[in-house]
Amino acid sequence: MDNFNDDNRKDLIKEDSIEQISPAEHQPNSGSDSFGSEVDSSAPHQNQYHGNTQVPPIGNGYYNYTQNNPVLHKPRNKVSVLFVAIISLLVLLFGSAILIVVMYSMPVQHDIGKTPDISYGDTDDIYTNPIEDDNILPDLPQTHNPGDVIIIDQKSKPNPNDSNYAVLNAVGVAKIVSNSVVEIWTYANTDQFQPNGQGSGIVLTTDGYIITNAHVVEAAKKFLVMFSDGTEYEALLVGMDLKTDLAVLKVDANGLDAAIFGNSDELELGEDIITIGSPSGLSGTITKGIVSGLNRRIISDYDSYQMNCIQIDAAISPGNSGGALVNMYGQVVGINSSKYVSHEIEGIGFAISINEARPIIETLIKDGEIKGRVRIGIVFVPVSDTVAKMSGKVAGLHIQSIDDECDIAQSGLRINDVITHINSTKVTTLEQVHDLINDKSPGDKISATIYREHSDEGETLEITFKLESDD
Repeated sequence: MDNFNDDNRKDLIKEDSIEQISPAEHQPNSGSDSFGSEVDSSAPHQNQYHGNTQVPPIGNGYYNYTQNNPVLHKPRNKVSVLFVAIISLLVLLFGSAILIVVMYSMPVQHDIGKTPDISYGDTDDIYTNPIEDDNILPDLPQTHNPGDVIIIDQKSKPNPNDSNYAVLNAVGVAKIVSNSVVEIWTYANTDQFQPNGQGSGIVLTTDGYIITNAHVVEAAKKFLVMFSDGTEYEALLVGMDLKTDLAVLKVDANGLDAAIFGNSDELELGEDIITIGSPSGLSGTITKGIVSGLNRRIISDYDSYQMNCIQIDAAISPGNSGGALVNMYGQVVGINSSKYVSHEIEGIGFAISINEARPIIETLIKDGEIKGRVRIGIVFVPVSDTVAKMSGKVAGLHIQSIDDECDIAQSGLRINDVITHINSTKVTTLEQVHDLINDKSPGDKISATIYREHSDEGETLEITFKLESDD
């Protein structure tokens, strides 16, 4: 009996201890510690699984699963809700920022008629796609077969006293020439529709030959020609010459307004001129100026080749290249080129004189390229008679370097020698050298007189050498 009472007493004590522990406290996974509930460490903890927990009947005596499952009735914590809200807000803000960056980084198409949506400079700033596979040949531009014989008809400047050919103003010149100047858009790849370069051109013939600059078309694969009335044609490359910065395109059209060409040798200093072109894609832009200089032997910033240029005070901007330099009789007397420029000086532009360009253009149409150029193979400093007298030196071409692959390297010429004569003609300028060899062919023999200075006295020597091809 005592044993029974003792056992019964123990059961009662055990039940009392269970009733004193709330469900959230006697479950080890209830998270009560995390929520700051005070737990009596001395209280007995039951097994975390409710199936092993002894719970007295509640209410009507049936087991209430909801009250005794800590997951379903765990109290909310205000700090946790605030933390989640802050994190959600930060994620929303970060996502919005990314969306804005993506939207503004996408190209925007502007509706500006037939003009492409952005302006480009001359095609010397070339975009090219790298070719990773060496076995894949790059796209080549479609070309027009050369062979046509075109002779550029040049008109003399009218007599100022002739009433039928009065000097025009800029408005009159623009009306005559504007339809003969086109806009040229270039494409680096045959499958792209977005142009990568832009320049200008001059209609040479009524059946579609167009003059432009070589640097406008040199790396392009496709060409779009846009006329002043908005008409567009795909053009084919006839030929180009990088040294003179001249090129010819051909469009399949007839009845075009061909330009009238004048004689650039008749230009005078101070004479009024206008330029027509499309700088930065601004089609048909006209600027007015004067002839600031004639017969300027200007070195191209492309390959150091000299051309006879007309200096003007109307600036030649990128995109204007290939456009027309026109006198006040509506005659084209030059081809604008931004490759013959001085980047340190403003207010100076250059145009290739039409008399200098004419033989190059005619040869490109006939042969597609220029062949037969020659070079000597030396680098020198020209010293005039006056400078030589001032400095106590010898007038002539002071040799700075010699190309080992050229024949002149085997002639006995040395660095610091001075070439005083070529073919018995005294030379002190680059222009004189150019004129002496311009009509020669590769392999032609040239004689030269050189002066070699020694410690005690100088000596004069004669050498001969062959001219090299400069194609």
